[in-house]
Amino acid sequence: EVGVHDNFFDLGGQSLLLVRVQARLAKRLNRDIPILELFRRPTIHALAAHLAKEIT
Repeated sequence: EVGVHDNFFDLGGQSLLLVRVQARLAKRLNRDIPILELFRRPTIHALAAHLAKEIT
C-alpha cells in the first residue's frame, strides 16, 4: 500500500513511469500537470497541496 507521504522515487518509480502517471493524472483531473511539478513534488501529499493552492 502506498501512503500519501511515500516518495514516488523511493518506491522504485523512474522517469518513464512518471510520464505514464502524468498522463493518467492529466486525464483524470482534466488539466495539464507539467512533468517538472511531479519531479518537484514526488509525494501524493505534496502534489495535492500544490494543486489545491493553484485552485485558490
